[in-house]
Amino acid sequence: MKSRLVSVFVLFAAVSAAIGAGSNDDPSPNLYSSYIGEWIGKFYVYTPDGKLLKSMAVHHVYRESGKYTLEGTQTVTYDDGSKENVQVKDYVEAGKLFCRVQSDRFGLKILEGRMEGNQIFWWRTEKGVIESYRE
Repeated sequence: MKSRLVSVFVLFAAVSAAIGAGSNDDPSPNLYSSYIGEWIGKFYVYTPDGKLLKSMAVHHVYRESGKYTLEGTQTVTYDDGSKENVQVKDYVEAGKLFCRVQSDRFGLKILEGRMEGNQIFWWRTEKGVIESYRE
């Protein structure tokens, strides 16, 4: 396998996100309102050309912890039965959206985001890894 991994994560939520019409410079006060609470479902991982790589069961619990801050936990169950525990913090800093992800399996990653309609598009590029997903 090449040292450079390219993947696209797509989250299909049980409820359509109604994040608000604010821009990254002036976020809507209800930026994270549709994410607060509990969600159980599946993540689907695709290649950039749209081929399904894998899916995994996920359990999210999120709470608002500040005007533009959302914190939560994720439990991911892989097909082989192994689990990953994740701490997540979404926040606005200097007019930009960020997502801090701390995984017990994969360590820390920071993603930057932007609003696209009623979804957040997240991405990161570091250490030869390109990753993006919609939420």
